[in-house]
Amino acid sequence: MIKDFADELWHEILSCSSRYHGLLYYAVKTTRIFCHFSCKSKVPNRENVVVFESYDEAIAHGFRPCKRCRPDLGSYYSPEGHLIGKARDLLETHYANPKISEEAASRLGVSPFHFQRLFKKHTGCTPKEYVTKIRMDKAQELLQQKSMGTMEIGLEVGFKTLSAFFETFRKQTGLSPKEYRSQFKNPPPKE
Repeated sequence: MIKDFADELWHEILSCSSRYHGLLYYAVKTTRIFCHFSCKSKVPNRENVVVFESYDEAIAHGFRPCKRCRPDLGSYYSPEGHLIGKARDLLETHYANPKISEEAASRLGVSPFHFQRLFKKHTGCTPKEYVTKIRMDKAQELLQQKSMGTMEIGLEVGFKTLSAFFETFRKQTGLSPKEYRSQFKNPPPKE
């Protein structure tokens, strides 16, 4: 345990730095909780903070792991990454729900603004763009199978109207659904 730690370490705690992530942990005496230096929880009073050089050392001194930064899950755990993983699973499972990109934030327990910002930061696209990509991939797959009509496919993949489906499909592929499907009618002859 490092009781009298340097100003440099205190600055790292204040700035939620990931520099010592998995290498050092800080604990708050009043709450008996220990965190990664990168934890975004409320900043404690400096006199209540002790620094540990290992997870096991913090546990041995009677501190419990923070439920926000989860030092118990290892040094590679990222709360943001975990949230985005859950978001992707949710969007991929419920892509046919026309309102899923709007509902995802509340289902995950975060504000819509925070969710949009984090999702774009980690994936490079908005949740709505992500869902549209999933819908287009599924629509292309269904159009190749030829067992469903175009209108059925549009509704099946989550579009409210046929015109919205046609417009989005053409924008994404450069073809109408009918033109796309016709490419698979007569496969090229085998040589």
